[in-house]
Amino acid sequence: MLNNPINIGVTGGIGAGKSTVCKLFNMLGIPVYNADDQAKALMTRNQNIITAIKKNFGDEAYMSDG
Repeated sequence: MLNNPINIGVTGGIGAGKSTVCKLFNMLGIPVYNADDQAKALMTRNQNIITAIKKNFGDEAYMSDG
């Protein structure tokens, strides 16, 4: 089984314990990919994505500080 790692998606509503489970995985040495953090990074650093969001949702989609 160690040669064939599996991917697990952690989902749930607000307050369901997703962050706690991911922290436990990290403590156990299990890599965690946080899609929310990655999406936020793309939405604040990738000019093509920023332009597309503003085109579809208006400049109001971003606050003046980004």
